[in-house]
Amino acid sequence: MLVLRQCCLGISGEHADITLGALQEQARIGVRDLIFAPNWVNILSSKKATYLHIVVDPTKPIWGISTTFENARYLQGLSNKAGRDAFLVVSEPQQLSNGVYFASDHLGVRAISFGESDVTQSSSYEQPGIWWTFQNTNKSQRYFLKWYSDGFKMRDLHVVKSEEDVLAPLARWSLLPPKPKAIWYLNLDDRAGGRHYFKVLECEGPEITGYSACLLDEDLLYLHSHREGEDFSFYSEGRGDRLHAVWLYFPVEKHERIFEVWRLRRRPKFWRDILLLRTNKSRVFFIGANADMAQPDTIFERVALLTARPSRLWFSSQGDGVDCLAFDCEDKRHDKNEAPPSLHDPSTVLKDECPAGLQ
Repeated sequence: MLVLRQCCLGISGEHADITLGALQEQARIGVRDLIFAPNWVNILSSKKATYLHIVVDPTKPIWGISTTFENARYLQGLSNKAGRDAFLVVSEPQQLSNGVYFASDHLGVRAISFGESDVTQSSSYEQPGIWWTFQNTNKSQRYFLKWYSDGFKMRDLHVVKSEEDVLAPLARWSLLPPKPKAIWYLNLDDRAGGRHYFKVLECEGPEITGYSACLLDEDLLYLHSHREGEDFSFYSEGRGDRLHAVWLYFPVEKHERIFEVWRLRRRPKFWRDILLLRTNKSRVFFIGANADMAQPDTIFERVALLTARPSRLWFSSQGDGVDCLAFDCEDKRHDKNEAPPSLHDPSTVLKDECPAGLQ
């Protein structure tokens, strides 16, 4: 797949032409610059992909255009200019005061909403391969919408304070938190920054019969809640079939739910803290090796109290392990100033750099 490196020139939304032909022309320019670039070998061998960007002014009407790729609809781009086949996304700037929501998959942005709408109702349930992102907007402060293109469709969207800002990858959610502004993160592992894809773990429900955790060499790889009628095919979906991987199963009774999250502090002596889930019946799901429990300096810390109903938490996925949790409930940590994880995507980094090129 051809992926553009971001051009040095910024294209403002007022003058940006978001037709397919215009974006393909930018792709051709990128190919030309790559061919003549002195470091083209390094560009092609790099594992990082970056994209062409276009900046849109949210104080003016915003237009969009969509396209079809592999039988799915994608947003091709946004502009302050009404081009052919464009549809009006936002007519009044004040509609942007309630945040920006968008849904994407591994190929691009599928839907976008400025404030809550019919689009965001789809974020209340999981859809395979779909990830939701929320960005807060403040109408009292000047900001811009900066979107990234691969030359055919939109790949990402950032709310920035200036046209030159380049943000780190945003958190993406399989199920959008009901209170996205209240989200805080718990880092479990010092070896790497947290992955920015977060799966939801439902912590209560009449149909939930138990929980499973996949471990590999004491590293937590995945969490799963089991429901009535579920067969065992889940265990053969590729999450736990690595050599030496182990599944732990924790059954729950009717009306039993996870309502506290604890951790066994092992850092800085070890790389990773161990996760514990406590139910309202005082039973504990210990997710990890327990050899350190007898040590006199063992520290157990309650980090979250899941009081909201339905109760849930989010865990980082699509990486080498669950190295980060996310909550929208009250933070119970002793040190609330603990450094948050640095979210990153190992395959995609957005940078402003020249020359434009392909990977």
